[in-house]
Amino acid sequence: SAHPIYKLLRIKAEHAFIACGATERIPIPLNKTIPGIMSAGFFNTCLNRFGLGPNDGVSIYTNNDAGWNTVKYIMSLGLKIDAVIDTRLNSTRVADCPVFRGAKVTKVLGKSHLRGLIIRDLQGRSTKIRTSLLAVSLGYDTDFRMISQNIQNVEWCPRISTFKAHLNSSDLTLIGGANAVFCPKTSIEKTYKAACQLIKKKGLKVVSCDLPYL
Repeated sequence: SAHPIYKLLRIKAEHAFIACGATERIPIPLNKTIPGIMSAGFFNTCLNRFGLGPNDGVSIYTNNDAGWNTVKYIMSLGLKIDAVIDTRLNSTRVADCPVFRGAKVTKVLGKSHLRGLIIRDLQGRSTKIRTSLLAVSLGYDTDFRMISQNIQNVEWCPRISTFKAHLNSSDLTLIGGANAVFCPKTSIEKTYKAACQLIKKKGLKVVSCDLPYL
């Protein structure tokens, strides 16, 4: 006789910590079928797992410091970086390659493969960059499907260029990408703080500890 693979379990809990995860975000204007445009995470996977790199140079398009970690890693491998395009004007990270701050990619060039980019700065000036690969690190799109009934509303957060959720219930805590927090260190600190509040509600003593640094 056939038996079900999954069983529905009802778990009663006073407080729940939910980490829905997230998908690395590539903006719609860049989400094309031209080979050579990919997320920074996938590019790192190609380098580390398969030993695949760009045919020529690579450009990094980012709005966060995680993108600069990719820049540092690429340089350590001795690969050529054609440009780093950082949408933030206040970014202080530097690299031994052309760096464009407060700029965005407005057009990609090529048909069978990526040949170049057109970028524009805040003053409206356009620059053409020849490159064979674009690694994009522009935050994450969160996955709210499994907890959609607990979401009060979702609002756009320009700081991280994605949506941020607000919960209906105070008995739930979103951690990691599900709450638009993409730094592991910040996620651990947020979870620890929420757990301490729950422990205090039970009338118990919170013991301080050194959190792991990631």
